[in-house]
Amino acid sequence: MSKYIIKMENIIREYPFKGGVVKALRGANFKIKRGECISIMGPSGSGKSTLMNVIGCLDRQTSGTYILDNIDVNTLNTDERADIRKKIIGFVFQSYNLLPKTSALRNVEMPMIYAKMKRKTRLERSEELLGLVGLSHRIHHLPSEMSGGERQRVSIARSLANDPDFILADEPTGNLDSVMSAEIMKILKNLNDQGKTIIIVTHEAEIANQTQRVLHLRDGIITD
Repeated sequence: MSKYIIKMENIIREYPFKGGVVKALRGANFKIKRGECISIMGPSGSGKSTLMNVIGCLDRQTSGTYILDNIDVNTLNTDERADIRKKIIGFVFQSYNLLPKTSALRNVEMPMIYAKMKRKTRLERSEELLGLVGLSHRIHHLPSEMSGGERQRVSIARSLANDPDFILADEPTGNLDSVMSAEIMKILKNLNDQGKTIIIVTHEAEIANQTQRVLHLRDGIITD
């Protein structure tokens, strides 16, 4: 097993449009070790969202090599990429992406339903994960009955449902105040202390500086 969970070499992503091409990524190169807690930081328009989508197998690079967990992602078909997202990557989004009319327990359970896990196991694991993020008392509450910080904690619990190899968090504190942001970062750092690889995409220096390493993205290129 490679010590690197992610290796990206000369990643280019171009979007053609009438009259030209937008070059969102211009040759990104970096590696991430298993068990690292790193952040990818850059201003608006730097290519952060595009890079996150490539890392998360939500989009394909135009050219370059992406090795994820010893797998050459570019060789995978659509179904195989979906399996990667389901089994290897846990997503945490700025907007939470929770089902609004569904309890916290059910939201956390959803990825395990898609993975065809047995119902008893799903329910037990959902309760365990909500307890891990301090929400044992809120398992039957709807997202609308929770604060932003609580909703993000549900999102983190859901991201862990299928025990992914790494967590990919897109602006996880972007909609939260400083107190709630600190709570979310504490949870993510605790997960990292337990061996989980954490990748945080952010534009906030105070968030990036809490990670072990910061990759700076500018004009589609990793500058350090």
